[in-house]
Amino acid sequence: DLTEPRLLWIQPFESTLHIGGAGDQCETVGTRDGNTCTLTTDVIGEVAIDADDQVLDCDGHSILQSPQWPGSGVGVLVSWKSGITIRNCSIGAVGQTYGTGVLAFHATQVIVSGSDFEQNDTAIAFLSTTQCTATDNVIGMGTRNGVALNDDCLENEVSNNSIVIDPAG
Repeated sequence: DLTEPRLLWIQPFESTLHIGGAGDQCETVGTRDGNTCTLTTDVIGEVAIDADDQVLDCDGHSILQSPQWPGSGVGVLVSWKSGITIRNCSIGAVGQTYGTGVLAFHATQVIVSGSDFEQNDTAIAFLSTTQCTATDNVIGMGTRNGVALNDDCLENEVSNNSIVIDPAG
């Protein structure tokens, strides 16, 4: 469909887990209750939210990059979607990091809350977003950029996040 702009996401290897939409794969890693996908296991690879009004509740589980591709890709991608909540996740770890932990691109009303980010280049990036929120997250050591707001962001909120500073500098 070329009737509106799209983000072309080239992944380094095939491992993207799709949440919501016609190709929903939630039940391969968790349980679905209405619009909520609750993880029951850790995810190795990348996650794409493919429908509006979805909740990804990691329930304390991790989303980790494959050890063969550290520092690349996006942990959770929300592109051209609205009404998305990402909560209770641990995204990235030593040797299994992402370029960006959560990327919201041309999205509206995305909430990232109660999640831990470790060692990613950027923990959370809001690009051309409206009414998105990052709150109650822990951005851990080794993360270069905590929360990035770029390119025409409107009415976004960043509040009550903790940033852990690497004592080694």
